Amino acid sequence: MRTAVTVGALILASAAAVDAELATTKLYDFVNTPASVIYGPTGDTPIPFDPPGGLYIDVSGYRKVSFQISEAKATHFSLNMGIIAQTTVSQAFTGVIDNKIHTYSVVGPQMSLHLTGGPGNAHDKVQVWVFLTS
Repeated sequence: MRTAVTVGALILASAAAVDAELATTKLYDFVNTPASVIYGPTGDTPIPFDPPGGLYIDVSGYRKVSFQISEAKATHFSLNMGIIAQTTVSQAFTGVIDNKIHTYSVVGPQMSLHLTGGPGNAHDKVQVWVFLTS
């Protein structure tokens, strides 16, 4: 009888661990309502996160960041992770905007996503989503 109780407790503990894993996800969705951006003179712009206009996301507590950029006038992206607020010390991961899902391990407490290679001083509506998982 004691063995059955112990096995049941292990199953409940495993189920709680799965629930905790699912609870630590976050989605930033700019697909149905695209993000409005203005490219700088050199054709780059950050993606604004929340709070509205926020230029970086706190990713501490997450292990992976995935994103997809499907509509943008820019040709490339730069995903930055590290310390971004105030004095920036971060690493950039760059690539081509190709309508594919890109996934990276979280290697710092904050992240930002920038578009590069866009038309200088132009407005754009960008379809992009970012998904954080633990």
